[in-house]
Amino acid sequence: MKNKTIIILTILALVSIIGIVSSGCASNGRPAPITLAMVKIAANSGASVAIADHPDWRPAFVMAHDELGIYLANGKLTGEQLADIMNRLPVKELKSNTARIIISSGVILFDVYISQATDVNKVAAIADVGRAIYDGIDVAIKSSPEQLQAVKATQLR
Repeated sequence: MKNKTIIILTILALVSIIGIVSSGCASNGRPAPITLAMVKIAANSGASVAIADHPDWRPAFVMAHDELGIYLANGKLTGEQLADIMNRLPVKELKSNTARIIISSGVILFDVYISQATDVNKVAAIADVGRAIYDGIDVAIKSSPEQLQAVKATQLR
């Protein structure tokens, strides 16, 4: 059953990525908003599953959330800062293939989104992705343990 779930999630992630790549950019030279929605969902799902499995990781997600919030408020989030914040999360230690697939899909979506942005809009595109990740983590860290388990259960169907 677990292998079936992993295969389904992988296929869904790949289909989503193909859809995003083929959807092109919005008229403002930045990628289509659907990409940001997918990044937000991946951030929320990944954070929710990670925190549901490891409640002691919540402070790391809160710290990432708060740090992203500061950079976003100052308008100075760079790709390197975003990558650094995400790399400090304990997700590499996840034993759950489901959570790893969700988070890996989020990273791929980030790469796709940034690659679609025109050079002039790279800074704004990074801020867009940072905001989507911030919003996704925000929902996860404010969720009760029961809500996190519910999110986890929907990821395993």
